[in-house]
Amino acid sequence: MSFSTEIMHLQVFPHSLTNFPFFCNRFSDLKNLRDLDIGGLRNYFQAIPAVIFSLQGLKRLALTDLITLETLDSRLLKLKELISIVCHNCHTLQSPPSQVCAQGLHAIQKYYKDLEEQSEPPLIIPVISCAVIGSTMAGKTSLIESLKKKKRTLTYREPLSVTDDTTEVFKVNEIEIDGSKLKCFDFGGNDVYHLAYQFTIRNNYIPVIVVNMERYSEMCSLHGVVQATKLSCLNYLSHLYISCPGLGAPILVLTHRDCLSSTEFTESKEQLLTTIESLRKAMLEEEAQYSKNSSNFCKMAHFSNKAKSLFNISDIFIFSNDLNESSNIQSLTQKLEHRSKSHLQVIPNIWNEIESFFDANSEIAFILITDVKEAFPDDENLVMLRYMHDIGKVLWFERDKLLCQYVFHRMDLVTKAIAQIFHHKNTDMWQNRIAKFQPFHFQGKWVSTEKYGDLVQRFLKSGVLDEVVLQSAYFESDFPSQTAITLLKAFNLVCGPIHTSPRHTYIIPALSTDRIEETSSCSDLIPLRASFVFVGLPPPPYVFHLLTVAFISQFSGPEFKIRAASNGAVIHHGETISRIIHSNTSCELTIQVDTSVSNLESSWRLLKKTLSHILQSSQGTWVGARFICKFFCAHCLLLGIDRPDVDVDPDWVQMPNEKEVLEWATEFHGVEPVPCCNDNTNGGQLKVLKPLRFPCE
Repeated sequence: MSFSTEIMHLQVFPHSLTNFPFFCNRFSDLKNLRDLDIGGLRNYFQAIPAVIFSLQGLKRLALTDLITLETLDSRLLKLKELISIVCHNCHTLQSPPSQVCAQGLHAIQKYYKDLEEQSEPPLIIPVISCAVIGSTMAGKTSLIESLKKKKRTLTYREPLSVTDDTTEVFKVNEIEIDGSKLKCFDFGGNDVYHLAYQFTIRNNYIPVIVVNMERYSEMCSLHGVVQATKLSCLNYLSHLYISCPGLGAPILVLTHRDCLSSTEFTESKEQLLTTIESLRKAMLEEEAQYSKNSSNFCKMAHFSNKAKSLFNISDIFIFSNDLNESSNIQSLTQKLEHRSKSHLQVIPNIWNEIESFFDANSEIAFILITDVKEAFPDDENLVMLRYMHDIGKVLWFERDKLLCQYVFHRMDLVTKAIAQIFHHKNTDMWQNRIAKFQPFHFQGKWVSTEKYGDLVQRFLKSGVLDEVVLQSAYFESDFPSQTAITLLKAFNLVCGPIHTSPRHTYIIPALSTDRIEETSSCSDLIPLRASFVFVGLPPPPYVFHLLTVAFISQFSGPEFKIRAASNGAVIHHGETISRIIHSNTSCELTIQVDTSVSNLESSWRLLKKTLSHILQSSQGTWVGARFICKFFCAHCLLLGIDRPDVDVDPDWVQMPNEKEVLEWATEFHGVEPVPCCNDNTNGGQLKVLKPLRFPCE
C-alpha cells in the first residue's frame, strides 16, 4: 500500500495498536501533508508516534479523544509550520498536563520553554481533588473529618439548628496523603447547591458519593425503590458526570450501617446497586436516542460504559456510627492515595510562583486580573492562571463578561457569598439577622428594625429581595455587596436590579413560597402556549430555577409587574401576561403569553423570542439538555380542550438546534381564516385566525 505525496489532509480513523504502525510507517512519504487527525477513542498509544516529527510541512495536528495518551514531545515545536494542536478530551496527559494542552499550541510552547529554562528537575506532583457529594445528612462532613483526623469522627447534626455543621454550598478541606495534600470539596446536599458542581469540578476529581442507608431504607418504604435510589444516589452522580464527562470511577460510601440489622443492610445494599445499574442503563438508552443527532452529546467515559458496573467492588466502603473504625478509614485513605498517584503531572518549577502569589494574598477575597498580569508579565496569555483554574486552585470565570475581571482564590468566601442568601436554613438565619439588626441610613432614609423585619418577611414569602436587605446581608462579609451580587447574577441565581420604587429590588424565584397553580387564561385574552419536555438525563431542580431567572431577566423595566413563585413566574405588561411554569417531577417547562387580539402580532413575536432565549439558556445551564418542544392550538385552549391530541409532537421540532426548533414560528401576516377541527358550533367549519389554529390540523 502506498500514499501520494500530494495529500494535504489526512484523518486516520480508529484502529487497534497492532494496525496503527502500518499507517505510521507511511507518513514519511507525505511530504506535503498539512493537516493530520490521529484522534479516536480506539487509537491506543501513550506517546506521539515518532514518525510525525518528520512531517515538516504539518500545520495542524488533532489528537482528540486519545484516552491513553500520557505525553507529547518537545520535538513537536521543531515543526516550523505547525500552528495548531487540538487535544480535546485527552484527560490522561501528564506532560504537558491535559489542562495545559487543552489551551492550544501557545500554552504547550510556554510549558516546554519554562522547562527548558530551569536548572533544577521539574516537579512531579499529583494534581487531583476529591468531590464528596450526596444528600443532606448523609454523613459527608463526618467522613471528611474522619479522613483528616485518621479516626472515626462524627459531626453534630440537627437539621433545624442554626449552629450545626450543615455544609453551606461547599467546604474545602485538605487531607494528608503520603506526604502530599489532597483537596476535598464537601458539597452541601441542598438541591440549589448542585449548581456548584459545574463551577468547581473538573475532570481530575475523584467522585465520592455518600449514602445514608438508614434514610435510604426509609425512603424505599415511603417512595419506592426507584425514587429512593434516584434521590439518594443516581441523581447526584448523573449531574456530576454531565458537568465533567471525563471523570473516572466513583467511590461509594455507605453510612449508618449500625442503624439496620445485618439482613436489612445486606438487602438494602443489593437493592441499591441493582437499581442503580438498571436505571443507568435506561437513562443511557434514552440519552442515546435523543442525542444521536446532537453535536452536544456528552461522552461520559466511565458513567456511560455499559460493559462495566458503575461501582467497582473495591470502591465500596461501609461505615457506621461506631467510633472504632480505623481500619475502614485506612482502607479508604489507601484507595484515595492510589487514585492520586494515577494523576501525576510534570510541572515547571516556575509555575509554583503563581500559587505562592495567591497564598500571599490570602487575606483578601479576590484578586483583579490586572494585578495578576502585572505580577506575571511573562505569562502573556495567562497560561498559568488557566492551569490553576483547571486544577481547582482558583476560580476564574474567563468567559463570563461580568466576572472575568476577578480571580477568586478564596473559594470559601465565594461559597459564603452564595450562602448569605441561599443557605437552606434561611428562615432561621434571617430571624437571627433581624434580632441583631442595627438601624442605619440607606440612600438618605432611616431603616428601622421594624421596617427591616417587614422587608425580610416579604423576601421569604415572595423571593423579592429589597436592596436594603441585600446590602445588610454583606455588612460583615469579606465580599463587597456589589461584587457579591455580580457573582450571583453571573451564576443566574438572581435577576435584577428591577427598577422599582423607592429602591431597586432583586428577585430569587427559588426562595418564594408562592406557587402558580395553572396556565389557564383570562376569558378575554388569547393564550399562546408552548412546552419544553426534558428527556434523557433529567435536569436537577436548580436548572428550572436558573431558567426562570433567565425568563424574568427579559422584563426589568418599571412597566412590568413581576410575581415570582417557586415553580415559575408571572409578568403583567400592559394588556399582555407572560408566564413560565415548571415541574421538576414531570421534567416539563411551559411558556405562555396571554394576549388581546390587538396585541396578537407582538405577542406572537414575544413568544418566539422567549422560546429562543430559554432554548439558549437551557443549553448553557444544563449541558445534558435534551428536550422535545410541544405547541398548543390557541383556539382549542380557548375552548377548554386540553387532551393529548390537541398538542403536537412532530419530529421536526425536536432538538438539537435552535433553527430547527423555531421553524414553525413563521411571521404573523394578517388574518388568514382557517377552520379549527375542535370547534363544534358550525360542524367544525368555524373560521379562525391561522395563528390561533396552529398546529391543530
